[in-house]
Amino acid sequence: MHFRNIFVGCVLTAHSLAALAATGPTTPINYPVGTLFNAGLAFSKADGIKRLPSEAQAYCAASSFGGQTGWTLPSRLQLSQLYFDKGNSFLADNSWALDLFNTSSQTADGSYALVSLLNGATATADAPALTTCVNYTTVSNFVSVNNLTFQQPDATVRNFPAAEAYCAASTAGGLQGWRIPTSNELASVFFEKGTLNTGVSGWPTGWIWSANAAPGGREVVRMSDGARSYDRWSGVYNVTCVRDKEAIAVPTLISGGLRWTKPDTTMRQWNAAANFCTSTIAGLTGWRLPTQQELSDLYYDKGWFNLANAGWTSGWVWASTPVYNGHSVIQMLDGKPSYSVADAYATTCVRPVQVETFSTVSDAGLIWSKPSPRQLPIENAQKFCEANGLGNSYQWRAPNSAEIQTLYANRGAAYLSAAGFPSSGTGLWAQEDFAYESTELEGNGERRFLSCVQNQAQANTGKITHNGNVWDKPSANVRPWVMADLACVDKVIGGQTGWRLPRRTELQTLYGSTTPAAFYQAGWTLDWIWAYNPNSSGYQVVRMSDGAASWASTAVTPGYATTCMRDANGYPAGTILSNGLAFSRPAPITRPTANMLNYCANTTIGGLKGWRLPTLTELKTMITTQTSAKVLDEAWPADYVWTSTPYQSGYQVVRTSDGVVSWASGLDSNRSYVSCVR
Repeated sequence: MHFRNIFVGCVLTAHSLAALAATGPTTPINYPVGTLFNAGLAFSKADGIKRLPSEAQAYCAASSFGGQTGWTLPSRLQLSQLYFDKGNSFLADNSWALDLFNTSSQTADGSYALVSLLNGATATADAPALTTCVNYTTVSNFVSVNNLTFQQPDATVRNFPAAEAYCAASTAGGLQGWRIPTSNELASVFFEKGTLNTGVSGWPTGWIWSANAAPGGREVVRMSDGARSYDRWSGVYNVTCVRDKEAIAVPTLISGGLRWTKPDTTMRQWNAAANFCTSTIAGLTGWRLPTQQELSDLYYDKGWFNLANAGWTSGWVWASTPVYNGHSVIQMLDGKPSYSVADAYATTCVRPVQVETFSTVSDAGLIWSKPSPRQLPIENAQKFCEANGLGNSYQWRAPNSAEIQTLYANRGAAYLSAAGFPSSGTGLWAQEDFAYESTELEGNGERRFLSCVQNQAQANTGKITHNGNVWDKPSANVRPWVMADLACVDKVIGGQTGWRLPRRTELQTLYGSTTPAAFYQAGWTLDWIWAYNPNSSGYQVVRMSDGAASWASTAVTPGYATTCMRDANGYPAGTILSNGLAFSRPAPITRPTANMLNYCANTTIGGLKGWRLPTLTELKTMITTQTSAKVLDEAWPADYVWTSTPYQSGYQVVRTSDGVVSWASGLDSNRSYVSCVR
C-alpha cells in the first residue's frame, strides 16, 4: 500500500526510565496542551508535519516536551493500545488528527508499520506520516485505570471544599477538566494497581476524598484495602484528581449527571442564551440551557465557594424554565430564584455526561469483555473481573484455557487483534493460572491481559421475593466486603437500580421463612453471606444453612458470598413504607424553603414521579409507628426534616432522632433535610 500523507509520534525508552528511577522523584512535568496519557505513557500531540520513519525517529530523539528528553517513536502495539483504550471520538475531542501515524515497529519486509487513529487499522508505507512521541516519565505522576487518568496525590491533606477547588483549578499535564473521582473509581485504582496493606506505589495508604455524597459530607476510600467510609466536609484527607474520557478543552463542572460549561463574560437575553447552547461547544453537540431545578441543585451540590473557585459568576444565570411571560434565573451567590423577560444575564450550558461504550465479543455462547487496558500481574488479575463491574454486571469470571483456545480458533487472531485482544491466546490469563501456588506466579513479574466472560444467555434465576423485597441469587464468586457493597450499589437488573446489601436481621428473617432445601433448589449457597451491619473491625455475616450470625474482617480474602436486595415496588434503598405511603430517604443536602417547596414534585426517585412533601401528621406518624431507631437504621439523618404544613412565617419540621416537632421560617439560613412521599 502507498500513502501520501502520514503523521509521527514519539516515546521514551526503558533505558531512559531506568535513568529516571535512579534519580528519584522529580518535579511534575508541565506537558504541552494536547498531550495524552495512556498505559503509563505520555503521547505528544502531532505537529501536523508529515515525516518519513527515519525523520520521525530523529524528530522524537531531539524533542524535549515539558523539558524532558528521551522521547522515541511508539511501537505499533503502544499506538494501537492508545486507539483501542481511548477511541477516535476521544481523540477527536482532544483535537488529534484521525490519520496514519508512524511507529518504530518494522514488518517482515523491513518497512515500518503505520497505525490509523481513525479505525485502529495497521498499514505499511514508504511515504511521510504524522508523528507522536512517547515518554515513560509519566509513571511517577499519573495512574491510568479504565480509560481514566488519576493524578498521584500530593502530601497536602485538605477539607472537601478545598479538595474540590484544587481539582477544578488543576492544569496537570497541560490539561483541564480534572475532578474528584467517585468512590467506585477510587476503589478500581486499588483493585487494579494496588496490593493489600501496601496500596498503590507512591500513593498514601490512608483515606482519600471521593465525590460521592454521604450524610453531612462525602465518602472516602482507604487505599490500603479499598474500604469505604465517610466524613463531614470539614475532615481533612488526601486528594487525587481524575480526568475522564470526555474531558474537553473548556472549563466544566460535573454535577447531577450533567456537564456544565463555565459561564462566559457575555451577557445575553434569554433567546440568545438558548440559541448559544444549541451550538457546538468544544467540538461537542447536544448542549442546552439547564432547568431551574438543575441549576438550583448545582448550587446546593457545589456551593458558592466551590463555584467561585471554579471561576463562576456570583450573579444571575439563565434557566430554561418558563415563569409568567419570561424565564427563570438563579443567583449563584445564594441560590435564590427569580425571573426576567428582557434582561441580559450569564449563560451556562449542560449536556449529559457521556457513558463510555462497553465493548464485547460474542462467541460459542459466551460474551467476552474487551481485555484489560494493560497487562496485569496475577494478584490483580484474580480480582479484575469482579472489581470492575463491567457493563454494570457482576456475573463475570475469568475464562478457562479451553474457552480461550475455542475463541481464537473460531474468531482468528486478526479479528481479535482489531478488537483489542493480544495476538495469541497465551497473552491472556486463564482460570487454571490462578490455581498455581502463589510462590510460582505471584511476584515473578509476569503480566498478561485479562478478558472476562459470562454466558451469553445468562438468566437471572434464583430471585426470592419476601416481605415486599426482592433478593437476587448470590453470585458464584466470593468477595471481600468492600466489593460486595460495590456490587450491590452498581447492580442493574432489568433496568432496575437501588440494590443494596441486606442487614443481618433481614437475612435471618429470610432464613426463618425459607427452608434450606428451598434455598438450594433456587441455586443459593448455604454458606456465609455478607450483611451490611458493621461489627468490630469488619462486617456481619449470616450462614444460610442454619441462620447463624458471625462477623468477618473487611480485609478477609477471598471473602464471602453476596446477595443484593431491593424493594419490590421499585423504591431505592432507605425508603420507608408506612401507612400506605412510601417515604424516600433524604438526600445528604439541607435545603431552604425556596428550594424545598417544589423539589419533590420535580424529582424522579427510583424511576418514579408523583412525589410530594409529607404533611406534619404523615411524617410524625411514620416516625412514631416505625420508631426513630428504625428510621436511623435506614441511614436517615438524625436531624430535622421539612413538612408541607405551614406555621407562622414558615413550615413545620420533625426531628427523626426523637420525633420532636418544631418550625423554621422562610429565611435562607433556615435549612432542613427533605423526604418525599407518594
